[in-house]
Amino acid sequence: MRLCELGVIYLLRIGILLISVWGYFVFYRIKLKLSPYFFPISFISFASIIVYLGGLCNRLKDGGYAVIIIGLLAGAFGGLLLIKSRKTIAVKSIIREPALWFLIISVIWAYVITGTMTISHADDFGHWYRLCKIMNYDGGFIDAPDLEYRTYVPGTAVWIFFVTRFIGFSIHKCFFSQSLIYIACGTACFCIFEKQCVDREKLLGCMSIAIGFVISLTLDVGVYELLVDAVVATVAFTELLLVARGKGRGVYLQFLLIMSFAALIKTSSILFCFFTVIVWAIKEGRKLNEEGESKAGYVWFKAIVTFAVPIIFSSLYKLSLNYYHKIGNSAGNQHFILEKNILFVF
Repeated sequence: MRLCELGVIYLLRIGILLISVWGYFVFYRIKLKLSPYFFPISFISFASIIVYLGGLCNRLKDGGYAVIIIGLLAGAFGGLLLIKSRKTIAVKSIIREPALWFLIISVIWAYVITGTMTISHADDFGHWYRLCKIMNYDGGFIDAPDLEYRTYVPGTAVWIFFVTRFIGFSIHKCFFSQSLIYIACGTACFCIFEKQCVDREKLLGCMSIAIGFVISLTLDVGVYELLVDAVVATVAFTELLLVARGKGRGVYLQFLLIMSFAALIKTSSILFCFFTVIVWAIKEGRKLNEEGESKAGYVWFKAIVTFAVPIIFSSLYKLSLNYYHKIGNSAGNQHFILEKNILFVF
């Protein structure tokens, strides 16, 4: 195949990905009416979970295709709603939005600084990159024992797999894909400017957000490793922002989505989810009290169910490794590993 034909196919893949993302955004804003600042991290969480569920069924690639197809259908449905309501998109207000420019400039900057990245100890200590390679070349999760990381969840590898299916697989593109998570969380921080504030406060706030997330991103770049520790903390902070500033009919499901994604990054993120759920329950209880309803038992029961969701999502991966992929030499060994994983979670 000629070089120009490969270039056209590459651009076509990226174009389909961007159209699908736009479809999600149209549905997200027109139908769900959720805050636009949380759309990037919500999309990353949704795409990662769909790919993750596909991987559990040994259909990792199909999970990625499903994300694209759902996005195209959602965009078509949202477009019909937009036409039916005869509303127009306020282009001027979108262009003036600082979060949009932060998003665009950050993506370009991240692509440039990760363009020449290499990774240290790719096969010895770079577990996350090794998992990305296995998923890319085998089209599935690991099917052989990984003695060093039996209690680990897939980290950011499911998201990296989804992105690199369209932009191509390489070390620097893995770093770029992970940097999009930081950028998405940074975009969510702009929700603090939804209410009126003076230009000086807005300027200082934008600068602080940009500097903070540049530092977070350079933690991975500086050590030449696909580490997830900074990602866990960043996503956890975004969860708290959503609890404080999120609004719309589907904000609770959005909260569950982001928490479930956090649980896939690292098991220790469940601790962050625990404290976030407590904050959410307190806020929800106060809201009901202000409305004259006393439902403390219902709120805390819902909080327990909410906290159980990310635990279930992370546990599914370990169950999949221990049984579906038959890791271990005997049933007894598998049973021992399963007990160890359950204890590790709780």
